[in-house]
Amino acid sequence: MLRRFSRMVMEEGIIDEVRDRMYYKSPSLVKKEKTKEQEKKRRRFRD
Repeated sequence: MLRRFSRMVMEEGIIDEVRDRMYYKSPSLVKKEKTKEQEKKRRRFRD
């Protein structure tokens, strides 16, 4: 039962969401991180 719960939590990304919300990030910082991640994904697909 615990394994199934752990797997469901990992698949839904709850742990990552909690880590992101632990500390306040200004909206500009969030936007910069988002654009950086999008650029990283674009570069990956170009290769």
